[in-house]
Amino acid sequence: MGLSPSPSSPEGRWDDLPDDIAIAIASRLQEADVCALGGCSRSWRRACDANFVWEGLFRRRWPVTAAAMAAGGAGASRAQGWKALYINNHGRTSVAISRVVEFVESSTHNGSLEAECYLKAMSDLALMKDIGFVNVQFFLLSRNRSAIINLIGLHYSIAYLHILVSYDS
Repeated sequence: MGLSPSPSSPEGRWDDLPDDIAIAIASRLQEADVCALGGCSRSWRRACDANFVWEGLFRRRWPVTAAAMAAGGAGASRAQGWKALYINNHGRTSVAISRVVEFVESSTHNGSLEAECYLKAMSDLALMKDIGFVNVQFFLLSRNRSAIINLIGLHYSIAYLHILVSYDS
């Protein structure tokens, strides 16, 4: 990200930011924003692909897994990197939660679900390691999901993640 004069702006361009500042900016963003910013230019792609950025994203989304990796002396290998580790963990989480969603959808009859199936779905989610609110939002609390799946996501968030319900006046 070397400095280059910009004909339209005497102050410079976003590409003129030093790498460490660009990485610091990217490290404060959410996953979708990091990916979008990385598509803006080559210099932003370098900043958004930085291991430091993806390590932070990984640790925020899967804190228990990250802590277990640190305690065990394991981290992202140089060959794999934190971005690849993030993508792999996202895939595993997606598969695990999709199994619960498929079970609920196959057990739903005429828009209703037996209490036993509901409790099994909640139990299956509770047994999964490191399913945080970001994962619940991404995979369960969606307009594309049925009301029952959304309700399971909401109930899981309150009962297992201890997300407080607030009432705005």
